Amino acid sequence: MVRIRPALAPAPSRRRGVRAVELPTGDPSAAKAERRRLGEVAGATGELRSRERGKFDRRRYAGAMRDRPGLRSICVDCQHPAQLARFWADALGWSVRPYRPGELEALARRGLTQDTDPSICVDPPDERLPTLWFNQVPEPKVGKVRIHLDVNVADAGGIDRLVAAGARILRRSPGGNPWTIMADPEGHEFDVFVIGGGR
Repeated sequence: MVRIRPALAPAPSRRRGVRAVELPTGDPSAAKAERRRLGEVAGATGELRSRERGKFDRRRYAGAMRDRPGLRSICVDCQHPAQLARFWADALGWSVRPYRPGELEALARRGLTQDTDPSICVDPPDERLPTLWFNQVPEPKVGKVRIHLDVNVADAGGIDRLVAAGARILRRSPGGNPWTIMADPEGHEFDVFVIGGGR
């Protein structure tokens, strides 16, 4: 089941690595300066970059997402978050969020590993896009999801690559429409469009 979490909803404590960015209040110039210090949107890609390191900083990105209105995350209930996160990171060309220092040790104290972590985040390459969270739930998926993702692939071979990664084809061009209905490794339906192949 895919759920959209409102931008203003409080973040569950189990979501690791997501911290609020405290910005000065009452002084627009001070708030602007603080945003600049944290890192601005860099280049045409819109990636949030660290001025100190000159590369995409996922921790600062996560904090910045908490401070802006709009769609923040898409949350997917599943039974195997690590497996599903890797599938979707590969399918979209995104990245599974790396662990921060101390987080693996904290998981180990709970008897967990990277493969059994109950909550995994996948970050987009552009900070204007929402993150994907994969959260473990005890119950299996039942019935068709009411919200699904639409995915573009560069060519028809992209569908074969998704199948090789663990997806299944459910229906091709349903009703003559130019998309293919697929399911991810846990059965969540999504539509695949070949770029230039239709609407």
